[in-house]
Amino acid sequence: MPMNKPSFGYQILYGYVKWMYRKCYCRHYEVHGLENVPKEGATLFVTNHQNNLPDALSILFASSRKPVFVARADFFNHPTANKLLRFLRILPMYRADHGKTAIKENLPATMKELHNHLRDGGACVIMGEGSSAPERSIRPLKKSWARLANSLKEDGIPICVIPAVMEYNDWQDWGPDVSVTFGEPLDINYTSDLKEGQQLRLMKDAAEERLSKMVRNDGEIEAWSRKVGGKYSGSRWTWKALSLALLPLAYLYLAPILLLAKSKVKNHSRLDFKSTLELGFIGLGTPLWVIFMCVLVALIWTWKYGLLALIASPVFLWAACRSYIAKTRE
Repeated sequence: MPMNKPSFGYQILYGYVKWMYRKCYCRHYEVHGLENVPKEGATLFVTNHQNNLPDALSILFASSRKPVFVARADFFNHPTANKLLRFLRILPMYRADHGKTAIKENLPATMKELHNHLRDGGACVIMGEGSSAPERSIRPLKKSWARLANSLKEDGIPICVIPAVMEYNDWQDWGPDVSVTFGEPLDINYTSDLKEGQQLRLMKDAAEERLSKMVRNDGEIEAWSRKVGGKYSGSRWTWKALSLALLPLAYLYLAPILLLAKSKVKNHSRLDFKSTLELGFIGLGTPLWVIFMCVLVALIWTWKYGLLALIASPVFLWAACRSYIAKTRE
């Protein structure tokens, strides 16, 4: 299926994960600069990469564009993983450590897919730093996004390059404050007398400078998070009171999922991977467990009770998450 046409299954999963991420995982989620994002046409988002999987989800749900992503090529080695990632509209990105053959043969194939997707009016995200690191600064950017943008420009296809920054007050625990900021489009229309290498370098430098100005430091993030927390002060005590009843029920109901997630997070050293593991095991494991339990209820008692449990579960899970965040976040 063409990358610019999300499948029905993808749309269903997109709706659930958007609700789970924005309403259950984040304490606060905000978007700035949305007016800078074209509603149609070739759009390339060049971003920072502070927080692994949450970065992808943060920008995915910040606009209506539903962009295509890239990820490390070795994630695609297994046939099942390859099919799953492509279903999620993620393409393999090859680097020097993947070998000369990968760079000469496989990388051009990915770049062509991205080129065609953009040519057809799609959007894609390339996290320019190439890897995730919990740092409030911009590391040197790779040039793959610049080559992609340049290839479209050379073919006479208008492309809008948007710098974007995703920021968090916490890279590890459930319930962070999340901010996504879209900057004004970069000017990549350099004179034709410049060689390609010079153009790529200018594009890279311009993006690094813009992103560096957009990223906030520790003090700024801390002050922003305190201000955001004030918006929830009125409801915090209500949710804390409800947590006395909701959380024991949630822990009992989701015990296998929560224990599995806790064990995986505990044994991992990287802060930005802990949030990824929590989101993966809890966010995707919970609906499977809920469906299993609802089917079990239907088989033991009646289908009406099973259906009622299925309908009530999202409200219960949302309330449990909000009460947990209120209890653990000050």
